[in-house]
Amino acid sequence: VVARGHHTILIRAGGSAVGVGRNDAGQIDIPSLEADCAYVDVAAAEHNTVLLRSDGHVQAFGGNYHGQCNIPPLHPGERYTQVACGYGHIVLLKNSGTVAACGTNKNGQCDIPALDGGTTYTQAAALEGASLLLRSDQRLVLCGAGDLFPPEILEERAAKVRGGRSHVVLLRPDGSAAAYGSNGLGQCNLPALEEGIYVDAAAGGYHTVLLTSRGEALAVGSNSFGQCDIPKLEGALTYTSVAAGQKVTLLVRSDGCIVSCGRYGDEQYELPELPPGLSYTRAAAGTFHAALLRSDGCAVHVPTGDMLILKQWSEASGNGVPKKYVPNPAFLPIGGRVCQLELRPNGDKIRVQLMSVSGDPITELDVEASCTMRALQALADLQLNEACQLILPMGRSVQQFRFWAAALEPPASTGL
Repeated sequence: VVARGHHTILIRAGGSAVGVGRNDAGQIDIPSLEADCAYVDVAAAEHNTVLLRSDGHVQAFGGNYHGQCNIPPLHPGERYTQVACGYGHIVLLKNSGTVAACGTNKNGQCDIPALDGGTTYTQAAALEGASLLLRSDQRLVLCGAGDLFPPEILEERAAKVRGGRSHVVLLRPDGSAAAYGSNGLGQCNLPALEEGIYVDAAAGGYHTVLLTSRGEALAVGSNSFGQCDIPKLEGALTYTSVAAGQKVTLLVRSDGCIVSCGRYGDEQYELPELPPGLSYTRAAAGTFHAALLRSDGCAVHVPTGDMLILKQWSEASGNGVPKKYVPNPAFLPIGGRVCQLELRPNGDKIRVQLMSVSGDPITELDVEASCTMRALQALADLQLNEACQLILPMGRSVQQFRFWAAALEPPASTGL
């Protein structure tokens, strides 16, 4: 299972795959497989999904804005064995220990150097504007990223690499850990352990979560939503795995329960109770949602405000709401900055919130629920003009749905 941005992809035990969540770029339109083939691994980014097949080929779909879905053909005898999905590019590891990459190469993230002397690539991580590769001698190769990573990262030795959006966590062979990349909120300030070693890690949007050999977990970095407030366990309970999203941390305990710290989007939802005799085995955290795997093989999708809207409005309208209209993708204001729009139920009204691209609220207001069905369809491609007024695109009635929202400076009044 993998959860990224607004969608989740799960591979079933039989080798088929299923996707849920946003589908504005076709990122959950899973291609059908031949009878003798199965999906064995998955990677995803905001608008893309990459599936590795049992025959060594790869299916990439969703947004192909930079050619990231144009997978390089294999030579005779070659198979792809591992996939990593970045922000506009894809990195693929082959059975020969070589690597292929496709998509945007603005920073040189697809310029993977060939190795010599019998050294091969063993692991790949794709970040925003960069590719980080682990060699068989435990050395690292960095492609792209400009000055995001210091030169000393190439002197490191690593056993595992965990990549986030703009920072990466290295688990060293001796059980210590290091992090490199964006460190504006302290997400790379990893403490040394007094006892035990680090055995796993997860890199979130702006925080890092670490799991120790003693079954303890700790987090560093942004804690604006409580995502680093990991509770200490009592008695014989331990943490067995960790996952990190944009604003949330998920931890699986040894008793099969899950601990959630932080938020999904701008709301905190209680995790569903387990039926008797079942346990959670794994968790994946996205930006506005989470996917939880149970011991019976079922997957539980934890709804966020976006998913809750889709469910409630579909039930209320009887004819459903097209998924491609929920939620509105990030849009570029004509006279301002990149923003994102979120809608969620608020009593008998709909709360409309304008946020920065990092999820910080800019302004919000409540809208009468009676206009939401048409409004949803109009909100698919709203823009913000220089007066900070949200406007409908050409060809649609401006009177149908219009409100004012602050982007850079609040206007004199806000309302319908």
